Amino acid sequence: MVQKKTYLLLPNFDYPPDGPIVLGSIITDPSDPGRSLNRGSIIPRPADCPVDVSTKNDWKGSKQRQASGRVGIWAKFVDVVAGGNLGVQGEKSSDDIYEFAEMETQFFEPTYQYIARSMDIPAVMEYIKRTAFRKNAYMITGLKIVKGAKVATERRRGFGGDAQAGFGGAAAGLPVQLGPDISGKVSDVDKESFEQSSGFVFAMRLREIYYQRGKPAGLADRGYNKGALYDVTIAGDGNPVDVAETHEPEPTVDLLGSARKDLGGEDLVLRSIKAIDDDTGEECECVVLA
Repeated sequence: MVQKKTYLLLPNFDYPPDGPIVLGSIITDPSDPGRSLNRGSIIPRPADCPVDVSTKNDWKGSKQRQASGRVGIWAKFVDVVAGGNLGVQGEKSSDDIYEFAEMETQFFEPTYQYIARSMDIPAVMEYIKRTAFRKNAYMITGLKIVKGAKVATERRRGFGGDAQAGFGGAAAGLPVQLGPDISGKVSDVDKESFEQSSGFVFAMRLREIYYQRGKPAGLADRGYNKGALYDVTIAGDGNPVDVAETHEPEPTVDLLGSARKDLGGEDLVLRSIKAIDDDTGEECECVVLA
C-alpha cells in the first residue's frame, strides 16, 4: 500500500535552499528544523539512496478555481504564514492568485545502513547520550523549494464603510506591497500582493528514527564483572601491585530502524490539512508548524 505523503509547512520564509534544512539532516524538534545535530557532517548518499528531483516552472494557480475545494501545498503555506487569512474582513467574494518561477521537489528513501552511518557521528551520539536516550530523532527525507514566488489577492466587499486590510505579511517578514482601494463605496476592491525573488524551503518530509540504549561498548561479547572496571597490573608472584579505577564504559546506541511513513499531524498532535501536491497533483497531507 502506497503511503500518503505528508508535508510539514515551515513557520516562515527564513530557510534558504543552501541553509541548514537539507536532505539527510537529523533533527530533534520538527518546529525548529534549522537546529541540526549533524549539520556540516551530512553523510554522502550511496547509490542505493538516490534522490528523486522534480521541477515545475512558471506555475500559476488560483484558490478560487479549485473545483475540489482543496488547494496546493504552496497556497496552504502562504495562507498559513500570512496569518491564515489573506485579505480583509467582511469580504463578499475573493480570489487569491499564487505564482512561482520554479518549484523543486526533492525526496529520498533512506536505508537502514544510511541512517546508521548518519547516527554514528560524534555530535549526534553525544547529544543522544547527554539527553539520556529520551529525545526523539527525525531525518529530513523530502523538501519543497520555491523561487520567484508571487502572491496577489483581491477582495470585493458588498457593504459601505472603510475597512482595514488584514494581510499578515508584514508580521511574517514578507516584502508586502499594499494597494487597497477603500473609499466607502459598495463595490470596494482591496488588492494586496507580495513578491519574493530569492529561493527558500517552505515544506519538508520527516521520518522518525527509532533507537534505544545499548550495552556498554566491549561488554556485549563477554561476561560483565567488577574487575573489568579496573586497570590491574600483576606482579611476578601473581599479586596485583597497581590498581587504578577507570570510568564505567559508556552505553552504545542501538539503532532499531525508522518509520515506514512520513511524520504526520497525529504524531505531533498538530492540525493536519488535506491538500494537493503541486508537483504531482496527488492528494497529500499538510501539517501546520506555525
